[in-house]
Amino acid sequence: MLRLALLAAPLLCLSAVSPAIAPALDGPYLKDNDLKRLAKTFNDYIEASVAREGVLNAENEVEKALGKLERKLRKAPVQDVLASPLDLGRALWMSREYGKKRVKFGSIQDGEYDVTVPGGEGPLKYAILAPAAYDKGKRKSWPLVLCIPDVDENHKETLLENWADGDLHNEVILVCPEMPKDVDKWGEMPGVGTMLILFRAIYEDWAIDYNQVFLAGRGAGVDAALSIAGKFPELFAGVIGRAGDAQHATPENFSNLPTWFSGGGSGVTAWAEAVKAEGWENCTVDPSGREKEILDWLNDTHRNGVPSEVTLVPGRPFPTRAYWLEVPAGDEDGGLVKARVDRDNNTIHIEATLVPSVTLLFNDLLVDLSKPVKVVINGVEHTDLLPRSYRTCLKLIYRGTNDPGRIFVAMKTYSVPPRANK
Repeated sequence: MLRLALLAAPLLCLSAVSPAIAPALDGPYLKDNDLKRLAKTFNDYIEASVAREGVLNAENEVEKALGKLERKLRKAPVQDVLASPLDLGRALWMSREYGKKRVKFGSIQDGEYDVTVPGGEGPLKYAILAPAAYDKGKRKSWPLVLCIPDVDENHKETLLENWADGDLHNEVILVCPEMPKDVDKWGEMPGVGTMLILFRAIYEDWAIDYNQVFLAGRGAGVDAALSIAGKFPELFAGVIGRAGDAQHATPENFSNLPTWFSGGGSGVTAWAEAVKAEGWENCTVDPSGREKEILDWLNDTHRNGVPSEVTLVPGRPFPTRAYWLEVPAGDEDGGLVKARVDRDNNTIHIEATLVPSVTLLFNDLLVDLSKPVKVVINGVEHTDLLPRSYRTCLKLIYRGTNDPGRIFVAMKTYSVPPRANK
């Protein structure tokens, strides 16, 4: 079911950090048994949306499930499940029914995904190594590392030879694809498509932690990993570079995306200096670091899906999104959006250049949706009540924006006025 749903969604929807917003909620407030029905209705909604049949009925069933859960929240700080992103995310994770997937773990397996990468050749082939302790997704979620090999490295051999530490094997799912022949295209299409489709292939069947998905590159794969992550920063918890250099990629969209490097050259040095110049303390360079140090870093690193500050330099055709902020695809270079949240005053401040509009995604970890929300764009103020909407939540699930690690329940598009002269 989920495979069909995600095949129907557009490819580009496969969509230490800046200060996190002080959570308004402790959550989650509900137990897995409480969320079972909601999880099933999420599943049924996706099926109906793919089939384009019975969508309205599926939406109504989601609404009923949400209403029944309100009784479970009578003593909680919130009485509306839509105000608890952590509970919604858990229900969405449960809806994927990982416990029913038939997968093999504990040793390296060959995988093939019957989707042709745009600009590529034939189905995607990959190797996967999941921990022997993997519990078939019944309860636990697992960190995922998507590995890009060096030139001429076999995708299976690179896991055996370059990710050989047993402790890492016990705690992380490792995956490496067969990359396109043209190395110069690894950071563009079809390399981008290869890694996004690989991500899709894995999360359909494997119980991953959506807030611990990492891109790792070795040799020529380092620059590719950085380029891909910079186009889709909201998808990943961080980027790992091993025995390779940053050559063409730039860190402009890495304000909330940590990096870890070992064995790099002058490009990595320049990258670290550029990150520091921006005031971001999220780049680690460990020249002699190996799998043990990587594992320590992974365990301490999680995606911040709702950061209090977001920087987006749009590209053509991507990036157009960073976390809770989106812009339309444009034809001009030089665009820049900087946004920050003042939660104490329920206000979002945005400075934007060369973009016609911005779309903001909201949940109660970002702002308090029970109160009016002020958005100030280039000095122009907008104040609105933004009601939580289960239909908006479902729409964002279907298009791939919402995932089990972060859920938004409201959205609004604002025109961008010219910046005032200072």
